[in-house]
Amino acid sequence: MTDKKTFEVGDIMVQEYPRLGDYDAISFSKGEEMILVLGVSGTAQVSADCGLKGLDIQQWLLEKGSSFVNEISETKKLMITSNDVLNGELNTHWSQLKEME
Repeated sequence: MTDKKTFEVGDIMVQEYPRLGDYDAISFSKGEEMILVLGVSGTAQVSADCGLKGLDIQQWLLEKGSSFVNEISETKKLMITSNDVLNGELNTHWSQLKEME
């Protein structure tokens, strides 16, 4: 896909990640090395308690991932589920998020 959204956060490049299941995700890369893939499940996006409905999910993931991407020492692929979000806020520490398959 050539129409992927791309963001730059300092020296980190952020892009939409291919949709391979019931989730939306973005990837964070430094140079050629992917550091983080951060996704949010479809269930979390539509659950009223999660408060994500109507939000720009890529922007929300960018904000959440940017808050901890520099703490990561090895490549991680993490999924945010409906249990991790309440009223639009991530209530699970990034190190406790579920690993993507």
